[in-house]
Amino acid sequence: MAVGPKANLTINNVVITGGYIDTAEGGYYYGGGILNQGTIIINGATIANNIAYASDEDAGGGGIFNDGSAFIIDSIIADNQAFAYSVACGAGISNDGDLTIRDSLISGNSLNSKYSTGGGIYNQFSGTLEVTNSRVMGNSVLSYYSEGGGIANSGDAKIYGSLIINNQAESIPYYYEQYNSSGGIFNWGQIHIINSTIAGNESNGPDGAAIMNYYKATIINSTISGNNPVGISATCRPHLGSSVGVTQIQQSIVSGNANLEIIVRDTFGHDNEWQCEGQLIIDNHNIFGRSGISGVDGAVIGASDLVPAVPLSAIIRPLADNGGPTWTFALPPNSPAIDRVSNNSCTAAPINGIDQRGFPRNQNGAGGSSQTECDIGAFEFQLVQPTATPTVTPTTTSTSTATVTATPSPTPTGTQMPTLEPSPTPTGTLESTAEPSPTATQTQVATPPALDWVIFVPVVAADLWN
Repeated sequence: MAVGPKANLTINNVVITGGYIDTAEGGYYYGGGILNQGTIIINGATIANNIAYASDEDAGGGGIFNDGSAFIIDSIIADNQAFAYSVACGAGISNDGDLTIRDSLISGNSLNSKYSTGGGIYNQFSGTLEVTNSRVMGNSVLSYYSEGGGIANSGDAKIYGSLIINNQAESIPYYYEQYNSSGGIFNWGQIHIINSTIAGNESNGPDGAAIMNYYKATIINSTISGNNPVGISATCRPHLGSSVGVTQIQQSIVSGNANLEIIVRDTFGHDNEWQCEGQLIIDNHNIFGRSGISGVDGAVIGASDLVPAVPLSAIIRPLADNGGPTWTFALPPNSPAIDRVSNNSCTAAPINGIDQRGFPRNQNGAGGSSQTECDIGAFEFQLVQPTATPTVTPTTTSTSTATVTATPSPTPTGTQMPTLEPSPTPTGTLESTAEPSPTATQTQVATPPALDWVIFVPVVAADLWN
């Protein structure tokens, strides 16, 4: 499906599958399922099992390539692929425009090339990305240089209230050198991670991390745990004239990762041929490590940060459905994370008085009135469980005449770590569906409104080049 620069298109409750595009066929090799250059709203849809392939050049956007404005709401982007001889970017979604994702699942997408970046989502240098109340789950990259199994960002990205889980980045040894990969999130632009959970991501290389930052990353009220081998790599790479990479962590829990919690590195490249400085800014009510060991290599813990003497089980509970649109690590009673942060820090933007689930902050979990009743991490301990507060997100304005109402995605139940199972492959090329494809962690889904129309690919909305 292609949407031209002058076109506005809304698709509701459809499945797009089986798309394939190849440079050898003279096609535009970005966008195996959808190529958007105009404005598109994708609501309640499944974009699955599409492929972008390039035998001699670069390829990206196995599911979707966006070069305009795209709004993805309550949708599934799953099991798409991008293969290339040289560079493959964004197997699920590759974005070079403005992309907003809400209440959606990005899962099982994979990249394979010499250089791969962004298994689930790749946000390019000129792109803007906002992900809210969504799951980026079980995506993968494989290459000599693998970056961002879940998300790779080179532009401007914001992640709110989301779960980045079970993504994988594997770098194949190249001339006897092992490149450090980033399983969950790779950043070479500017990124804010707020009220989110990063868990179960895997990467190889001696300093492979769930979050690897080369330029500017800010992490606020988030929980990073259960990743292998490292939680956060605060490193650097020469970027747009700057030789400093800045990683700032505020009011967050980084604990329970397999090897180290955080590493700070100053040089980059083979034999350190690119000189740069990795900076870590902390001392802002964080929790690092457990059992008296910080797990921080290359930086000094700040005076307001905590290194708990207790084990991980006394800091956070196992990942589970604790309410809200995405899973979280709950805090047990008497966790050192309870009531540690000033009330003003939680009521102001970007926290806006809520935790990852949409539940209120400043809940006085320790039982005594104080000016520090906000908890560290993505979860706010509640003595009495309240009704969830709707998440505050920026209002999206579209030029489309259609009105789209976003509904929260169903959440899984249970207390175990979610595991990815591929969504069933739909039949046909493009067909209507009465309900979204199930995933391993979803409960029964309400039947969406009846379709107004049924379309079949290939579809072109307006002339691509006019």
